[in-house]
Amino acid sequence: MPITRSTRCTTALLAGATLLALVGCAPGEGEPVPDGPTTITMWSSSADTDAERNLYTAWEEASGNSIETVAIPANGFEDATLTRWATGDRPDILEFHPVRGFLAGLNPEENLLPLDGMPYIEQSDGLYDTVGSWKGSTYAAVLAAPTLFGMYYNQAALDDAGVEAPRTYEELREVCAAIQEKTPGVVPIYQAGGDAWPLTVLPFNLWGGSYSYAEDIAYNQAAFVADDSPFLEALDRFSELQEDGCYNDDIATGTVADSFAAVSAGEAAIVFNHSGSLADVQAAAGSPEAADLALRFGSVGTEEPYANFSPGPIGSYMAPKSGDTAREEAAKDFIEFATGEYYQTYVDDAGITPVIKAPGVEAPDDISELQRQINALFDDAPREPLFNSDIAGFGNFVQLMPQLAVGQLTPEEVGERMQAGVEQASRAAGVEGW
Repeated sequence: MPITRSTRCTTALLAGATLLALVGCAPGEGEPVPDGPTTITMWSSSADTDAERNLYTAWEEASGNSIETVAIPANGFEDATLTRWATGDRPDILEFHPVRGFLAGLNPEENLLPLDGMPYIEQSDGLYDTVGSWKGSTYAAVLAAPTLFGMYYNQAALDDAGVEAPRTYEELREVCAAIQEKTPGVVPIYQAGGDAWPLTVLPFNLWGGSYSYAEDIAYNQAAFVADDSPFLEALDRFSELQEDGCYNDDIATGTVADSFAAVSAGEAAIVFNHSGSLADVQAAAGSPEAADLALRFGSVGTEEPYANFSPGPIGSYMAPKSGDTAREEAAKDFIEFATGEYYQTYVDDAGITPVIKAPGVEAPDDISELQRQINALFDDAPREPLFNSDIAGFGNFVQLMPQLAVGQLTPEEVGERMQAGVEQASRAAGVEGW
C-alpha cells in the first residue's frame, strides 16, 4: 500500500499562522485521498553516492511509491539547476544547496513546501538557525554531515620540506617558501582553476571568523569593497600567494582530478578543496587505506583555523510545491522517512557522523582516518557557517575567481561585480535592507 497522509503524522506550526495544523496526517474535509501508488520526480546531482541511491530504493520499497530521477551533472550543477528552475519546471523533490544564498534564489515562500515541525529540525543542534530556513520556516532537510572547506595535504611532502601543516595565512606562506627552497619539484599549493570552483576554497578558509561581516553584507549593512573588508583582504592574499609562485603553472587548466592525483603522489603538498570530495581523494590515492597513509585534512585561517561548514547539495532535500496533493504528500513522506526511520541506515551507508542527533543514531565504527580528521575539525575548531550562507547571489563568485587567477580582474573589481550581483539578487528576493 502506498504511504499517504493516513500512515504518518507530524505536528507543525504553519509559518505566519497562529494555529497548529497537522502536516502528513489524515486529510481535511473535502481533500482528496491518494488511492494508489504515486510517482514523484526528483532532481538530483550526478555525484550522488550509493548512500543516496540506496535511500531512494528503500523509500520506494517501504512506501509503494516511485521516484523518477533526473540526474543533473555535478560539474556546473548549481547553474544548471537554477537555469532549469527559472523556466518554471519543477520536481517534487529537489536535491540542492540548503544555504540561504541559494535558497533565496528559489523563492521558498512561493515555491517550496514548509517542513516545520518535523522532528529532525530540533534534533540537528541548531543547524537550521543558519541553513535550510527562510523567514521563520524550514524548507530543507540535511542528511549528510556539513561539508567542511579546508585542505588535503601530503604529510611526507611537508616532512621533506621540514615544516608542519599550516594553520594560519602567514604559516601558509612560510610553508610555500620552505617547499620552494628545499623541494623545488613539489608544487606548494595546487589550484584547479580549470574547474573554476576550487579557486574559491582558499578564500573561504581565510574568511573564517568573518561570518558577522558576511551577514552585514547580506542585509546591506556592509560592502564587499571597503577598508575593513575581510572579503577583499582574502582576495589580496590569494593574489599574493600567486605572486609568490606558490601555485601550479597550469592554474587556468588544472582540474580537480589533476589536483587529487598530484597531492596523493606527493607532487603537490596542499590542495584546497572540501570534505565532500573525500571519496574522490581516496580513489585518486588508490584506496581509503592509501589515502589515510599519505594525506591529512585541516584548514587555515587568517589568525586561526576555523571549521567553515556548509551543508552541500548531496543528501540535502527540499519539496517544491506542485499543487498535486498526492505528490506533495509523497514528497514530504520521503523526507520524513529519510530523516527518521531510515536515517541510521543512511549514516552507515555514507560512513558519516550523523548530523541528526536522533536517539540511537550513531556514527559507524569503520570510518577512515581522514574522515575522523574531518569530524575532529568540525567538533574541535571554532565553527562557523560558510561566509556566503546568507548572501543571495553569491554564486557569481565561482565565475569571477578564474578571472582573478589569470589577471583579468583585480580583487577590487571582483568585489565590485559581487556587490552588483548581490544587490540585484537580494532585491529580487525581497531581502531585508535592500
